[in-house]
Amino acid sequence: MEFSFLLSELKKSLPGTENFDALTGAELQAALRRLLGDVAANADLRVEGDLVTVTPKPVSRVYLDEAQRLYEKAGTRARKGEFDKAAGIYRRILEIDPSRNDARRDLAMVLVETGDTEGAKNLLLDVLKANPTDVASLVILGNHYARSESDAATAERFFRRAIELKPGDANAHNSLAGLLCEKGRNEEALAEFDKALEIRPDFPQPRYGKAMVFLDQGRLQEGKLALADMFANADLADSRNAPMLKNARDAYLKFANIAANGSAAESSQAAEEIRARTEELSGFKVAVLRQPLPAVQTGRSQMAWKYNRDHHLVTLAKGMPAEMLFHHILVHECHHIILEAEARAAGTNRWFISTEGSLGAALDSMRGEIRKIAKANGHDAAELEEMLRRMLPDALSLLYNGPLDILIETKIATDPRLVDAQFCSLSVQSHNALRIGLDKRTRSIVPKQLLALNDAINGANALFLDTLSSGASDYFSAYANGPAASAAREICLLCRDHAGGPGSEYDLVDQVAGILGCNAWYQWRPDPGDFKILEKFSGNAREGLSDPAKLKQRSPAAVQLLCKALDRFDAMTVEAIKRLVVEAAFAGQNGIDFTDPMPAHHLDSLPGEPVSGLEIMCILYAGMKRINPGMPDAEIGMDLAAEYATALEMRGEG
Repeated sequence: MEFSFLLSELKKSLPGTENFDALTGAELQAALRRLLGDVAANADLRVEGDLVTVTPKPVSRVYLDEAQRLYEKAGTRARKGEFDKAAGIYRRILEIDPSRNDARRDLAMVLVETGDTEGAKNLLLDVLKANPTDVASLVILGNHYARSESDAATAERFFRRAIELKPGDANAHNSLAGLLCEKGRNEEALAEFDKALEIRPDFPQPRYGKAMVFLDQGRLQEGKLALADMFANADLADSRNAPMLKNARDAYLKFANIAANGSAAESSQAAEEIRARTEELSGFKVAVLRQPLPAVQTGRSQMAWKYNRDHHLVTLAKGMPAEMLFHHILVHECHHIILEAEARAAGTNRWFISTEGSLGAALDSMRGEIRKIAKANGHDAAELEEMLRRMLPDALSLLYNGPLDILIETKIATDPRLVDAQFCSLSVQSHNALRIGLDKRTRSIVPKQLLALNDAINGANALFLDTLSSGASDYFSAYANGPAASAAREICLLCRDHAGGPGSEYDLVDQVAGILGCNAWYQWRPDPGDFKILEKFSGNAREGLSDPAKLKQRSPAAVQLLCKALDRFDAMTVEAIKRLVVEAAFAGQNGIDFTDPMPAHHLDSLPGEPVSGLEIMCILYAGMKRINPGMPDAEIGMDLAAEYATALEMRGEG
């Protein structure tokens, strides 16, 4: 395919061609052939004044058609991120027709993605030799000199030359803006980013660039809005955007975290308002406790009517990195109480429970696979089944709470005082769910039905957050190609679209269980209605149980229970102690209230002897100290050092 270019354009676009002014005739032709290299191999080259014409050796129509077919195929591969395959196809095109500068340029772009920046540069220079006005090559070369060779002057020359040739090229304006940012010329950069967006409104990179400028200038809210606009309105489909998108999502989370911390007073006020509303609707005070919670749990609500108390107890996971996270979680747990309070008022409340029969049904449905897993991994089937029995309460809690969580978070998202704290909090939860739920070692010994339940519910909640934030998070991608992805999508849509009266959320749980095939794993118990109050709250309702002095009120009881635990251990083997400690740890993971004196828990190692949450805590602490006396309290997850020292002294061991 014949092509022409002007020597004057060549000298403007390519450094090092200025000496061509002194050449004429055969010398100029020879210099041009050396410069053009493969681009003009075996081609006829004519120079007529300022015009250079290159006529390559003819290529048959069959080969030209094949080259075009391959060009379209290579473009598809590149858009999918299959860069190595695309590169091979582009090279084949150039073997067939060396004059295909579009393939040469696109191959260069692919090589940039694979890290072969030097190869990309040489190809682009070849393109410019044949077509000095090729704007795309000028822009890509400018980016190469800026990033790979740290030559800002040459990069700017290429960008400005591209804009001179084509003022309406959005890529050129965006690339020049990025270079100006690196030079600290932020206002000029913002103007160039805006020009790029004026030309191409769905262009994501200029919005990201503006956000980074705003971050540098301390204009945090504007930066957050620029990224939110990008996620909501830009075209993000090209796989080559992936690195930029990851950086943009990291930046958005940073912006949201700063904004949430900056508006902590507002989110605190929102939390207090929902707490007051909860108390008004339910007729009971809401007490708050901060203490370590098991696994990925960030909060837990215990309703007054389920624990025979004159107050609700909301437990918030101790040790979260920011106060505003507590505000969001308190609001979330209060909404759980409101849902039940409204259902109680309407006479439609039910209690989600598991029984020996329902747990047995769950295990029966997985028993065949349990045997296969045990055989494949060298485990004892009975021990594996017992471990899964202990895991089932967590799985059922996820089944019950997962759909309700989406309903609740949809409500929370309507309060602008909470949206930043909500995004940060749900991001932490989604990250932790991925970290623990997709752990390969654990999954290798878990039956498919339990994995499907975990992935479908956690995936639905991840998809909810990704959708709620218009793509500012990308947690669902970890589940998107798994076997539970379809169920996760169905559950998310079902929960987002749910509309019903008080108590209808329980039907939603049944629908989700139906999708996952585990309706027989739990039962509903009618709300018994009125109840006798067995425990009263005497603290300050506003401070709740978060006051450390209130916790120390349990200290004398803890000393006695620690002594009792040590007495038990004296009559037990080391292996028996370890089994009891493991049981206590598992009970703690299922959620216990160590301030609750009621003996409502059962451990297999203590048959016929119900124990309180505080006693489980003391068994766990004393057992860990007996097994490993030097273990720090921080690793055990509770501070009973003073009480334990007193117990040892009472036993004459201090």
